[in-house]
Amino acid sequence: MTQLKYRADIDALRAIAVLSVIFYHFFPSLLQGGFIGVDLFFVISGFLISSIILEGIKQGTFGFWGFYERRIRRILPALLFAVTLTLAVAYFAFTLDQWITLGKHSLFSMFFLSNEILYKEVGYFDIFSEYKIFLHFWSLAIEEQFYLIWPLFLYFSIKKLGKWGIYLCIVCSLFYHGYLLIYDESAAFYRAPSRFWELLIGALLGYSFVENKKMAFTNIHLQSIVGMILLVMSLVLVRFEYHFPGYCALIVVLSAFLLIGAGEKAVVNRWLAQQRWLVWIGLLSYPLYLWHWILLTMFKLILLEDLSWVLRLELIALSIFMAWVSNTWVEKKLRFRKGIGVSIFLIIWSLSLAMLGLGMWKMKIYPQRMEKEKALLEMIYHENDFKAKYALSSCDLLAVPASVKPYCKGFQLKDLSSFKSKGIVLWGDSHAGSWSTVFFEYAMAQKIPVIVISHGAFPPILGARRSDHHGKGENYDQIGWNEEIFKWIEELQPRNIVLLSRWNLFIKPWDIHGVSQEIPYLTSSNQDTANEQSSRLVFQHQLPQTLQRFTSSDALKQSQVMVFKTVPILKYFIALGVGKDLSFIPSREEHIADQSEVNQYIDLAVQSVNLQGQEQIKIFDPTDLFCPKSNALCLIQFSGDYLYTDNNHISARGALMFKSAIEGVLKKD
Repeated sequence: MTQLKYRADIDALRAIAVLSVIFYHFFPSLLQGGFIGVDLFFVISGFLISSIILEGIKQGTFGFWGFYERRIRRILPALLFAVTLTLAVAYFAFTLDQWITLGKHSLFSMFFLSNEILYKEVGYFDIFSEYKIFLHFWSLAIEEQFYLIWPLFLYFSIKKLGKWGIYLCIVCSLFYHGYLLIYDESAAFYRAPSRFWELLIGALLGYSFVENKKMAFTNIHLQSIVGMILLVMSLVLVRFEYHFPGYCALIVVLSAFLLIGAGEKAVVNRWLAQQRWLVWIGLLSYPLYLWHWILLTMFKLILLEDLSWVLRLELIALSIFMAWVSNTWVEKKLRFRKGIGVSIFLIIWSLSLAMLGLGMWKMKIYPQRMEKEKALLEMIYHENDFKAKYALSSCDLLAVPASVKPYCKGFQLKDLSSFKSKGIVLWGDSHAGSWSTVFFEYAMAQKIPVIVISHGAFPPILGARRSDHHGKGENYDQIGWNEEIFKWIEELQPRNIVLLSRWNLFIKPWDIHGVSQEIPYLTSSNQDTANEQSSRLVFQHQLPQTLQRFTSSDALKQSQVMVFKTVPILKYFIALGVGKDLSFIPSREEHIADQSEVNQYIDLAVQSVNLQGQEQIKIFDPTDLFCPKSNALCLIQFSGDYLYTDNNHISARGALMFKSAIEGVLKKD
């Protein structure tokens, strides 16, 4: 197979790419655009590999088996070594939940499908993707999916189409990418065809070099300077929330195109090639990329707390050491050994890890010490199966507004007349859904209907909307949506209206696993800039207004409204805590302190409304149920059933534990 002339400047660019990614992951506030290093990798990879393929086709020495065997020798040794050691550590240090997730991602990584499984996992409950230990394999998967088909395309089309075939592929990939940016941003990020254009830009460069038609400025020195300026600007100015990849990725790709295209004699490229430490890092860039994220997430998962700067620096050093070990004692030993036996060995090793991952994922293979965690996970995984026995229906029978329909479920619904003065309406965020089973059980016994309106992180507060992460309210038209719900509830005229939410989510900072999370600020209009202070003011003003609307409505004079306070919040997910120590469980005092501010606002709101008439508004406080005064810690388990599915949502079975207490405060005939 044809060997290209070695370019030290490209290894230096690889070093910049991997170091950018590392510093973005370890110190995100210092280099917020560091993630663009992956896009730089794509262009470099597309250039190098396509150049080899094209040179081989040109000289008549290219062979498919030779190409794919070299990919096996290049990619698998470092990957399999990293995955194997990670699984070994996990066997002794991970919880069962972490073990199962690791097994699933190990399985998909062995077939280079990590990007697809990560795409399928994107969603409301995937807010902690930073704890997926093989998360970064998505980019490796995209590369290998590209190289599975790219040699075939080049071999059968390059002589007929030339560079125009590459141009055509770039245009198709860019159009697909643009389409996904409009309709599915997650797919635009993770789906391979949407990112192929970045590798194809490198391939276009490779074609120009092989055909000696270099795409360069008249002044290669100016070209390299402009390329470096664009690269630095991207690292400093680009932010992930700017609908990345999108247009921002074009700047990154252009910078790589200019730098690589300028050639090794350009002033910036010569300087890069002279930086021996950068070149050395570049030679280790692949195993370093693999190890840095594995070590970072492994320590986060084991310690379950934010990592200090000192520890982060130590982990970077450890990543470099592990990359050197991988390169020196694994990759070089296997990659350059003669004979087909090496490739067969690597394939068998890979398939063995895939089978192990499948067994881990399906809970057929796990350490004996995890046995006590199995019951918890089976309960969590079968939450929907448990709820299925209630045979929930859509809310169509009660003329539900179209915008509300996707978030509404009914139980024992018949028609509007059978609902009036009898039914129960649960309205709130995801907590409304998690508490629903206890109301279904009550309704089953009483033969009355129930409606659950549940939208994640949308509080049932009129005149308020959630802001997006830029602090503007225009992205969530919740004001009109909530108004529709209120008017519909007036038409329903239920006997009981229950408002549930994780109320303090909207007024104070919160963290999970010791890492601070963003507040979904509230704002009262789409022009107002939202922040923590304004969010508090909106909450304090709009909650009493909401309750006043209920009490002043003629249609709801016979309805009782109950504000359901929040359950204790665990310090991290229950599946991560069970099997470790009890430090993730709050005490009664900690829970009361955590909820004191928002509970004070709720109490004042209810008091101000109830003073104006009869006590139509009730409060349900679960504190005494979850945190008995006789216990040192709040409860996470009751009568053998776990009470949580994560760190703040009560389980379907857990909700039923408090059936009698909740029945006692509902309005009856």
